[in-house]
Amino acid sequence: MEKIIDRMTLEDLSQVIEIEKAVFSNPWEEEMFYSSLTHYHCWKLFNKSASRIIGYLIGEKVMDEFSIYNLAICKEYQKQGLGSWFTRGIINHMRDYGARVFFLEVRRSNNAALRLYERLGFKEIYFRKGYYSEPLEDAIVMMKDERNIKRDKI
Repeated sequence: MEKIIDRMTLEDLSQVIEIEKAVFSNPWEEEMFYSSLTHYHCWKLFNKSASRIIGYLIGEKVMDEFSIYNLAICKEYQKQGLGSWFTRGIINHMRDYGARVFFLEVRRSNNAALRLYERLGFKEIYFRKGYYSEPLEDAIVMMKDERNIKRDKI
């Protein structure tokens, strides 16, 4: 599979919204995706050989922080390492633009996502009681802090 990370466009939203509704029990409203294109950083993971979007990530950069607000991979493409590859690619890209601290929230029961984020270096910092609905569930807030990591210059 030839995979490409690219900016999300208005033309991509029907596929992105379809993934959102298939993956999440309480999906974002469609208007949130339209608004995100204007206000946030929005990427798609594109399977070139299948000619379709198979994932997306939406986040916001403020100063040296980048918060991931929404991330999904199509169900049929999950458990293939794509979520890790895609997230790592976006983190690397945002690092090039000065991000050094990364945040996200995840359902307490989402063990697969928790393991993925831990492998990427995220640590649990606190939780938000009753944050998610349908079903009601706590959110674990995770952070990856790279402010004190020295990098070799090339």
